[in-house]
Parts: sequence; C-alpha cells; structure tokens
Amino acid sequence: MYPLNKLFLVMILVAALSGCSLCGDGISKPDPSSSQEISEQNDSVPIIPQIMLDTPTPANTPINHPLVTEHTPAPMNQPLKEATKIPPSTFVPNLIDDGVPDLIGSVNDLYFDGILEGSGVITFRESTIEALLDTGDRVLIAYRTPDLMTALRPRTLNGQISLNHSRTIAGIHKETKIYENGSLVFAHIDKFSNEPLRMTVTEDLNVVQSEVSTGTEQTIVNAPVVASTMSQQNIPIPLNMPTVISNPVNSFEVYPQSSYLYQSDQPGSDAPTGYIMNVWIKKID
Repeated sequence: MYPLNKLFLVMILVAALSGCSLCGDGISKPDPSSSQEISEQNDSVPIIPQIMLDTPTPANTPINHPLVTEHTPAPMNQPLKEATKIPPSTFVPNLIDDGVPDLIGSVNDLYFDGILEGSGVITFRESTIEALLDTGDRVLIAYRTPDLMTALRPRTLNGQISLNHSRTIAGIHKETKIYENGSLVFAHIDKFSNEPLRMTVTEDLNVVQSEVSTGTEQTIVNAPVVASTMSQQNIPIPLNMPTVISNPVNSFEVYPQSSYLYQSDQPGSDAPTGYIMNVWIKKID
C-alpha cells in the first residue's frame, strides 16, 4: 500500500504542476505597443494655462547701479509736433546762358509739370511768352529758338495755349502749342516714344519721323524727318536747318533740332529704346 500511496502522490503532484502551467499560458499579458500608445496619449494631452485674475504689480525697485545713478535719465517721449509747412518758392523760368535752343515754363509762378489748356491774352516778347488765361492762370515761358530760325515777332493776340510737360524715366515729354483763331502760330515739341513720332501742324500738314532699322550696333541712329501735305508727300526736312512748308492757306517754318532712335544696350538701363524728336515750328507772317 505504501508504494501505491507514493505513486498517487506523484501523479497528483504532476497533474497540479501541469494545471498551473496551462493557467499561466492562458493569462493575458499586456501588449507593449498598446501601452506605448496610452503613454503617448497621456503625453499629448494639452496643458491649459491658468488664468490669473489678479496680476501682481511689480515692486518699483530703484536701480542703484553707479552707471545709472550718475547720469540724467532720458526724457520721456513727447508727442510729435508737426512743423509748419514751408510754402513752395516762386519759380521764374530762366534758361542757362549756353546758347542751346530750349524752352521752359511756369504756371502761377510755379514750375510747370502737367497738362494745361486755355484761352486768353498771349504776348510774345524777345525771349519770353506770357499768357493771361480766362481762368485766371498766368503762364510764363522762357524760350530760345535756334539761331538759323526766323525770330518770333513781338506782339499780343487773343489765342489758345496748350501745354503738356512731363518727365519720366523713359525721357522728356514736352509739347507747347499756341493758336490764333484755330491756326497754329508757334509750337515746340520735344518727345520720346516707342514708335516714330508724328505731329499734326494743320489738318493737311503733318511732320513725320521716319522709322529706321534697329539692326545696327550704334546707340544713336538718326531718323529722317519728312513733311506731308494734301498735294505733296514725304517732303524731306534736313536736321538743324529751317525748311518752309506751305499749304493752300499758310506757310510754316519747320526746324528739326534733333531726330533719332536711341537704342539702349546696357542691361538694366533706365533709358529704354525709343524715338526722340525735338522740333520747332512757327507760322510765317
């Protein structure tokens, strides 16, 4: 009996050990990845800052450092006081005494840069033109015509004046025209354009700048000037020479001071490629 009892004890012990092993295998173990996700979720929880209703006022602690106490504090910033605007100074047109033909104007004693048209009393003098317009504006023009051109006759007339003066990066745009009874009396044109220029003197008289080739490497290429009337086309007008052009009603003296194509060959240059013409026109009395 003793050996049998011993055998039963051994069998019971083996069965107990086997059961514990099976129970241990059946117990669910935590997944490391899920634990990591939970940890990350806990770490990503936003922290809401606390709102303090009563903000403590910092103590006004004096600075006793020698570099501060030995110097006068900087003054407090004061409101900016707007200075009294200086009125623009009066401008009297006056040409440089260099003998170069030119024209410059003012309106109401200020340098003129803009567009103005009006009627009034116009007075021609030896080197100035003054117009008192019906609007109350006063136009004063200083001029110097080319030496070879017939001088303007001093006189006073009731007429119209048209000014278009402006300056841009591209160049100067200056048109000055004076009419009497709708007929052109005097004109000075100094213009820049991307295309060849064309000026209408009367309904049947035009001064036209010819187109020139841009294939040359020259920076400045002279552009011939021609005139066209109802009866004749492409009348050559030489540069720096007065030429008389007539129509059935009036005759005009045309003087091209310059006419050329400027070709900008410098990258980034402010002056673009374009046509420039400076011409004087006066009616022959």
